[in-house]
Amino acid sequence: MKKQVVIIEDDRNILKVLELSLKSAGYEVIAASDGAEGLNLIKEKVPNLVILDWDLPGLSGIDISRYLKSNSATAEIPIMMVTVFSEQSNKLCAFQNGVSDYLTKPFDLQEVILRAQSLMKHSPIGLRSEMISYKNIELNVTAHSVKVNGKPVHLRPKEFKLLWLLLSRKETVVGLKDIKNHLWDDPISTDDSAVQNYIAHLREKLGHRAAASIQNIHGVGYQITSRNPERN
Repeated sequence: MKKQVVIIEDDRNILKVLELSLKSAGYEVIAASDGAEGLNLIKEKVPNLVILDWDLPGLSGIDISRYLKSNSATAEIPIMMVTVFSEQSNKLCAFQNGVSDYLTKPFDLQEVILRAQSLMKHSPIGLRSEMISYKNIELNVTAHSVKVNGKPVHLRPKEFKLLWLLLSRKETVVGLKDIKNHLWDDPISTDDSAVQNYIAHLREKLGHRAAASIQNIHGVGYQITSRNPERN
C-alpha cells in the first residue's frame, strides 16, 4: 500500500511541482490549495504526512497544525511546513504548534523528498495496517470495505470512519470529542445524540455478535472490547 501525503499550498506552480515529485518518489498524493479544504482531506484520509504552507486561504497552516495535534485521531501525523517565513520566531511558533519539520522557500526538491521519507519512516502512522481485524470483523482501509463473518457489510462514509476509529484503538475508550472531531466538520455544534445515532446504525449493520463488542462508557465515549460490553 502506497503511503499517502496531503499537500496544502495555494501557489499552483509549487503545488504541482511538489505533487509530481512526490508521486515520482512512489507516494500517493492528495493536493489542496485552500486551508479548510485541506483540513477536511486530512480528517478524511488520515495520511502518512502533511506538507503545508503557513499563509493559506481559508485556514492558516499554523491553525491546521494546532487542530491536528489537538485531535487524537490525527495527532501522530507528521507535519512539514514549507513557507517563505524565515525568521527564527516563525520557526519557533511553528514547532510550538506541532510542526515536525520546517523548510523555507525557495527549497531543493531532493531535500523535500529526503525529509519527507525520514518523517514517515519514524512516524507511528507509517505502521498502520491495511487490514484491521477484530473477532469476526474485518476492515480493509485501502478497499474501504468491511466484512462480518466473511460477508460484505455496506457502511456509509461516517459509519466506516467510526468503525475504523474504534477498531484502531480497540480495548481503549474513544472520547465523544474525538469521535465528533473525526466525523464532523463542525464538532462543537454537533450534539452527543448524533454520535449515539451513528453507533446505533453501526451496531445494526454489524449484527448482534459484532455489535455486542461496542461498549458505551456513559458520558465519556465508546470502545470496542471483549469485556462484558454494556449496550447503550
